[in-house]
Amino acid sequence: MSDGLVIKNCKFIRELTEGTDTVFGDVYVKDGMIEAILPCGTVSEGGDFQVFDIGGATLMPGMIDAHVHLYMSKNADECANIYSGDRVFECYRYAKEFLEYGYTTLRDAGDTEEYPTVHLGRAIESGLLEGPEIIPCGLTLVPYLQGTDVSIWKYTTYEVSGPMEVREGVRKNLQKGAQFIKLYGSGSMICPGTVPGRRILFDDEIIAAVEAAEMQGSYVAIHAHGAEAAEQAFRCGVRTVEHATLISHETVDYVKGLKRLAGIVPTLSIFTQIMNPDWNYPDAEKYARQAKEMFEVCLDAMKYAYNKGILMGFGTDLFMDEFLKDPFGELRIRKEKFGFAGIDILRQATIQNAALIGRDDVIGTIKTGKRADMLVIDGDPAQDFSVMYKKPMYIIKGGKIVR
Repeated sequence: MSDGLVIKNCKFIRELTEGTDTVFGDVYVKDGMIEAILPCGTVSEGGDFQVFDIGGATLMPGMIDAHVHLYMSKNADECANIYSGDRVFECYRYAKEFLEYGYTTLRDAGDTEEYPTVHLGRAIESGLLEGPEIIPCGLTLVPYLQGTDVSIWKYTTYEVSGPMEVREGVRKNLQKGAQFIKLYGSGSMICPGTVPGRRILFDDEIIAAVEAAEMQGSYVAIHAHGAEAAEQAFRCGVRTVEHATLISHETVDYVKGLKRLAGIVPTLSIFTQIMNPDWNYPDAEKYARQAKEMFEVCLDAMKYAYNKGILMGFGTDLFMDEFLKDPFGELRIRKEKFGFAGIDILRQATIQNAALIGRDDVIGTIKTGKRADMLVIDGDPAQDFSVMYKKPMYIIKGGKIVR
C-alpha cells in the first residue's frame, strides 16, 4: 500500500457497512475512496500513509440531508435583501454548518435566481472550497399561485403554466447545472394565501416535467403536503414526494407496490419551528395554529408509511437560525415523537437517502469502492441513539479529516 489514510480500530454498524462481516476493523482510504475494509491490525505502522487510530469508536457513513435550502441562511426578510453577489457566500456559510454536524452531502431543494448552490457545488467539487457535496435543483417550478410573488418567494421560483412552459423550466434548470428538478405540487405551510393540502398542478404538467428530466438522465422531486397531491405525483412518475405530510394510507400502499424507485422525504422538525408562535416569520401565529392541526394527521401518516416499509428519506427544510437552535432536531423528533427505531433513522439519513437521490453507488454506506465520507461517533448509535445528539468526534470528507 502506498499513500492514503488508514483508519484503525473502527467499530462498524452492520446495517450501514457492506461487503464484510467484520464488526471491528481497519479502513484503508486512497484518493478519497474506500480501498479496503480489513481486520484490525492488518496494516502495520511505518507505511507511506497516514494512520488514524479511533480507538474502538464507531465509524459510520456521512449523513445526507435530502431537503435543504441553503439560501435560507438568514430570516425571510433578510434573505430577500441579500445582494446577488453575496448569495453564494451565504449558502456556503450554511453548508459549513451542516458539515460541522456530520452532513457530508446536501440535496438543495430550491435555489434562487442566481443559482448560487450550483456555483457553490462546483467550487467544492473542484477543491477550491471545503464543504459537503451539493446536489442542486435550481429554481422551483411553480404554477402561477397567490403568495409566490412576494418576499423571498419571487426570487426562488420559476412560474409555469402548461406542459410547454414546464418543459422549458426543466431544460433551463438542467442547462444551468441543476442535477434534479423540483416541482411545487400543493399549497404550502408558510406561503401566504395557499392551502397546504390543496393540489395545484395538472397531470400533464407533472408528466411533462418527469419526461423532460428523465430524457436528460435526471428525475423529479415534488413539494406535496396533501394526500391528493402526493397520490397524483406518484401516479405521474415523480421519484420523491417532499414532506408528504398528509399522505394517505392508500397512497402508501400504492408506492409499496411500485416497481420503480420512489419514496418520500419527510421534513418533520419543521413542525417544531412553525408551531412556535414566536418564530420570526410574517403571520407566524396563524401558521402555528395550522401546523398544530396538521401534526396529528402527519403522525398517523408517517407511522403508517414507516411500518409499511416504503423508502423514506430524511430532510430538515429549516432556516439556518432554526437549524442551529437544535441541529439534532430532525433525528430527535423521529425517535421521540414518531417512534422510529434508531437504526432505521440512521438508514433514512444515509443509505435510503442515497438511494432516493440516485447516489447509492457512491455514498450511503461504508463499502469498498465508495467515497470515503464518514463520521467517527463517540459511542454506538445502533445501541444508544442519544449519542447522535452531539457533534461527531471526527468528520471525514472524501478521505480527508476535515474536523
